[in-house]
Amino acid sequence: MKKWESPYLQSMLRLTKKFRTGLWLTAAALFLCFLLISGSMFCTPSFTIYNKTKGEVVSQVPLSDIIEICYIYRQSYDRGLIEEYFEIEDKQLVPTVMTYDTDSYDFHGSRYMNSERRLVEDRWQIRINKHPGYPVILYRIGYTIEQNMRLLTVKGEKSFSFKKIGEPGDLIIVGAGER
Repeated sequence: MKKWESPYLQSMLRLTKKFRTGLWLTAAALFLCFLLISGSMFCTPSFTIYNKTKGEVVSQVPLSDIIEICYIYRQSYDRGLIEEYFEIEDKQLVPTVMTYDTDSYDFHGSRYMNSERRLVEDRWQIRINKHPGYPVILYRIGYTIEQNMRLLTVKGEKSFSFKKIGEPGDLIIVGAGER
């Protein structure tokens, strides 16, 4: 019997092959974990306008570029003009100011507790204090009302007419999160 044919050496070689295979599988698993982790680290948090009905992303803007968000529309009940302003804090859409023409939208400032209500140039203005915010806000494109979203960013202003991004009844989701 030759030295390399000994049963002990043969069992060691088999163990070594198993060990090498295991080592390769472990290395491959670690590499895949690294790719998954590094991929999530490179995701850019963004403000997104998404037409859920059509399955289309309308706009994505990095959160770091957003200064203010304004949703402007006419109420369907009395056609009063309403403006709702939001800022982004901790990936939440935080309402800051609401301006409207008539009390039918926000009866005597009851929509947001702990807010300051005052009349400014014949329009009611509510300064909203300490609101926790919303991760997303859902809107439906109206059949008869005009709806717009205006984004004030460090690079300028972007405006979106809801009628141009979808059909009446479409569900629009706006939110702050990962791209």
